[in-house]
Amino acid sequence: MSSSPSPSPKTPLLDQCFVCRTYSSDTSDTIQKRTIVGVPANKVYASAATCEHLPGIGASLGVYMLVKGDPLSVVVDLLGQQATGVDHVSVQFPPPVLTSVWMDNQACSATDPCVGSTNQTLTLCGRNMPYDDQVVDVYNQAFPESIGLRGQIGSETSFFDCAATNLDSSGRCGVEGSVSCVIGAGAGTGLDVRLVVGGQSVAMERVFSYAKPNVTAILPVKGTPSFGGSI
Repeated sequence: MSSSPSPSPKTPLLDQCFVCRTYSSDTSDTIQKRTIVGVPANKVYASAATCEHLPGIGASLGVYMLVKGDPLSVVVDLLGQQATGVDHVSVQFPPPVLTSVWMDNQACSATDPCVGSTNQTLTLCGRNMPYDDQVVDVYNQAFPESIGLRGQIGSETSFFDCAATNLDSSGRCGVEGSVSCVIGAGAGTGLDVRLVVGGQSVAMERVFSYAKPNVTAILPVKGTPSFGGSI
């Protein structure tokens, strides 16, 4: 053969990829001998393989195959684009789904919003959460301009980030996934609670309000002028 392989898109670093954690080859009727440039014809290859457990997050992702001793090869391009002579198709993990939001022992709802202050914690329950912290770390390395995991409080165009967002193992959400959001500085009532996972977001509307300001003292206690000056 004299033809050279068509150019492939730039492949990512391995630590920027979600790695299949349970992987098997189809060895039933799909094994066949193939002649490949530079590879002896008597080698045996599987024409199909199955990844049984691939945790990940995000959308418009590429698929790559790593075979020991060979370079990381592209199956589909990172952005679903085409390389010369090769079709590349993007894949997507499902976006997050929020089923409930809790603060202490109260379920937050639009009819009965939770009222809280900075440093209190909201628990977000739902599906399609990151499998573990490693998944979030890999996404953040691959897409530093995007968001791997973050809770937010706000409405439509303006959101306050949670001071900290972490996968939660308290068991409050039962079999569903759970994320804790440490409430950050902010203000307002009837606000949405939003969860961003792998650049994809979901929100529960009007379920949270910041507590009203509380005046604890007025200074100076004595000698306050009847007009002008500062207190």
